[in-house]
Amino acid sequence: MKKTLLTVFQLLLPCIVFSQLISTSFFRENLSTVNPAVIDFEYLQYKLKNNIGATYQDQWLGFSDDNEKQFTFSAFADIVPRKSNFVWGARIGYDQAAAFQMIQFSTRGAVRMPLFSKYHNLSVGINIGVGINALRLSKVTTVDDIDPLLVISDNSSLLGAFPKAGIGLYYYYYRDGRSSYFAGLSLPNAIPMNFSYQNNADTSDASNLFGYTVLQHFSAQGGYRFVMGRDYLDISGWMKKAITELKNASFPIQWNIFTKYHFKNIFWVGGGFAVSMGSDDALSHQGAMAGFGVDWSSTSRRMLVQFGCTYHTDIGELQTYSFGTPEFFVRIGRF
Repeated sequence: MKKTLLTVFQLLLPCIVFSQLISTSFFRENLSTVNPAVIDFEYLQYKLKNNIGATYQDQWLGFSDDNEKQFTFSAFADIVPRKSNFVWGARIGYDQAAAFQMIQFSTRGAVRMPLFSKYHNLSVGINIGVGINALRLSKVTTVDDIDPLLVISDNSSLLGAFPKAGIGLYYYYYRDGRSSYFAGLSLPNAIPMNFSYQNNADTSDASNLFGYTVLQHFSAQGGYRFVMGRDYLDISGWMKKAITELKNASFPIQWNIFTKYHFKNIFWVGGGFAVSMGSDDALSHQGAMAGFGVDWSSTSRRMLVQFGCTYHTDIGELQTYSFGTPEFFVRIGRF
């Protein structure tokens, strides 16, 4: 198993980094991670003044080798000043994939502008922040108890910090009690960075033991809400593509699609799928997902509470190593 873990870790490290830089959540309410200009349907439906929320993913359940578990946690807060077209927000995230950890903090600001009518709006947003990552070599297991790649180094971990910045455009049509839709474009990770770990005891050209690049990404989002009386159907999705000029690069294009059927604005059931399409089989995978949740709102308390749970299972080679990825989402808003 140790040999398998090291092989998979080396093959998937670029994929791990790129997938964790942008939330892989299936919840439409988390799209502000991908696009800082997002003003979601809940703000418009309930006229929210502020909200807080959090998500937790237990990634690749069952995939371990006496290392740290694979999971991601994020929390966010947004506020809309009274009689204002601005939205301000902050987000913090922690991602861990065995020996690799990443902490990110960012703030965002978005302003919406009416277009053809008060129902058609364009929002422009930016976010800025910082990311800190660490690769703890003591947590990387190998086929041998004594591996020269690890023991010849004077250091035990790779550390790096990088600035974060993103921009986005978000268009939506929303009207109470009517079908609505949205579409967005964004550059959520606008600053590329390079990181490498060197063996201090080796001055040759082979001294680099580990290295990776934080790339820019392009993302597109879209969705439609079909209103059927007090019930409605949400269909939403997003894609992302790494932007690189590296030769022989085969980073995949990732697609996420999720559908939810809401009953009486109280609870919902849904399903979706994710596809990563790359020219390299090691970076390509498919998965399917099912979920349910509760949306509870109180006019007297002027409060919205949302809870959701999803379970994503990989289809293909990754299914051999993982039982799946459960995710939990909670959000509390005031209106």
